[in-house]
Amino acid sequence: MSKSRGASKGADAEIAGTRPRVGGDVPPETVELMNEITTPPRGASETLASAVTGLTSVAVVHEALEQLEAARHALAHADAELRILALHEEASAVFAETLSEVLGNRTLAVKDARRAALTAAAGTVWEDAVGPLLSSEQVRQLANVSRQRVAQLASDGLLIVLEEQSGTRRYPGWQFGPRGRPLAPLVAAHRTLVEEGHMSGWSAASWCTHPHGELDGRSPRDWATAGEDPERLALVARRDAARSAR
Repeated sequence: MSKSRGASKGADAEIAGTRPRVGGDVPPETVELMNEITTPPRGASETLASAVTGLTSVAVVHEALEQLEAARHALAHADAELRILALHEEASAVFAETLSEVLGNRTLAVKDARRAALTAAAGTVWEDAVGPLLSSEQVRQLANVSRQRVAQLASDGLLIVLEEQSGTRRYPGWQFGPRGRPLAPLVAAHRTLVEEGHMSGWSAASWCTHPHGELDGRSPRDWATAGEDPERLALVARRDAARSAR
């Protein structure tokens, strides 16, 4: 402590030593006033040192907070990745097992693996958009008809049929009314979009399930299910098909 005080006094003296010397005919009162102005306050060096120390401490705390925030973001990102891995763990294991069975010791290029994953997920994504999707057997049970009748309805364009890349046929469940009969106006609208608008069956099915401004904000599916004017639905389908074909 004595050394600190001594250093402080020395610094004060050094600062005081820098004051201008006044002499000559300057009145004593002026000399005294100038001495007061140029004399540093007691303990000025200690105050300055404390201020510098305080600023340093603030900078250290700020840096530590930034590091904590970066660590928090890193942990959140890692947690999200772990949840994704856990979600797809079983499917990933089966995918890897299948690759091993087919390729043996050969490797699959990353771009090919990504394409395979996208292909595998496409059906699920589309089903979320246009689902639920039924199999031929489920349609047969729902409509209470034979397999041959289901095939005939599909061939005649009286059912909405969506074909997956594997060649499997799927049938949107919402095209059927309460008694298991196809909603003819909705099926016809879908067919118009495909044949005249050159849409894919999947895109046309998505059109059927989304709200439409020309149908009072309702989807074509809901419009047909409610038994609303079929001519209006047909007109809207033709207009959208014409826009799509441009």
